[in-house]
Amino acid sequence: MGKYLKYAFGEVILVVLGILIALSINNWNDRRVFKNKVFSQLKTLSKELGDDIGSFEDITFKLPSKIHYLKQLSKGNYEGLDLSRFLYNVAASGRVVSYGEAYKILINNGGINIIENDKLRNNLAVYNDRIRPLINETIAYKSKAALSYMDEMVLTQLEYDSTNQLVEANTIKVIKEKKLNTLINHQLSSLTSHLEVLKVTIGFAEKVKDDLDNYLKQVK
Repeated sequence: MGKYLKYAFGEVILVVLGILIALSINNWNDRRVFKNKVFSQLKTLSKELGDDIGSFEDITFKLPSKIHYLKQLSKGNYEGLDLSRFLYNVAASGRVVSYGEAYKILINNGGINIIENDKLRNNLAVYNDRIRPLINETIAYKSKAALSYMDEMVLTQLEYDSTNQLVEANTIKVIKEKKLNTLINHQLSSLTSHLEVLKVTIGFAEKVKDDLDNYLKQVK
């Protein structure tokens, strides 16, 4: 009986060890698969950062002409201005920037914690949680503020020609009578500051992307 019990106990130990080894291998494999998915998402995040930078650069390329237009409006220099684009330059603040989902996925699945570089992880949080939303909120606010200022009474007094373009003489009249210079100057100030913010954002985004790319090369 003693020999049998020792044998049975040994068998139990072997079975337990086998289970533990199998679980360990399975967990190791799960971690490996998860880590590969995270690195794939980090590569996607790097691409999305590049797309963001491209979008911001496109906006900064277009803003100076818009700012020049508003400056001329503010001074009353209407000659040489295409007043058919009055509403576009004063009320429209551009499209909000579309962002990818890679960072959100990394946050939701805990993959962001795999990044061992604290500075990189913190900079990614600053960019995605604070800077990105602020840029879009600013774009949306300027358009909303302008349209709320130009109430229905102003908009209904603007005249359009047969090609659906604003009539120049009428547009100048409405600007003067409705004292839209306050709005024009407000938009001028907002766009000027927005341009500077975008320039700083591009520099920060480029640094974050470079750091992320270098990190991916190191852990490859």
